[in-house]
Amino acid sequence: MCYSKTFSEKIKKMRANMHKDVDKLCEHLESNREDQVKLAVTEMEDHVSEDMLEVVKAHCQDQESAPLVHEELQELRRRVRCKDQRPSDSDLKTEGPQAQQAEETLCQMVYRLFQEMLQRLKETWEKVWAWVKEKMAHLYSAMEYVWNMIYSVFSSVSHSLLSPLQA
Repeated sequence: MCYSKTFSEKIKKMRANMHKDVDKLCEHLESNREDQVKLAVTEMEDHVSEDMLEVVKAHCQDQESAPLVHEELQELRRRVRCKDQRPSDSDLKTEGPQAQQAEETLCQMVYRLFQEMLQRLKETWEKVWAWVKEKMAHLYSAMEYVWNMIYSVFSSVSHSLLSPLQA
């Protein structure tokens, strides 16, 4: 599949941003400040979601057969930016199975935060994918209906044109 220059640029931008976010996280690891590490992971998640959204948008705009219209792009953006699946700062501080244990090292905490972030990203993008497939199914149904109408009209016209010739 051939991708446009815009799509390739968005992929490169996403890769560069991910590297910057990892560098920022490493800087916070050096300071050994837990709150800064959590903030860096949260920012990384936001940046990854935003960059992935831009990649999807670029890809959809390249598709001549089914580009997303403005309203659908807004809905896609709203679904990606929905933060209700991410725990708040106060939730992160409360005790629970996912809360940091007293004996948990900084590396273990970072690993846990990454796992949680990846799980949230996976869930978000699975929901987005399901929504896009649903939208495309509706588009397919609409296009199939339009095609059937066009076919019916042209079939009727062709039969009408053939009738005098057959008589």
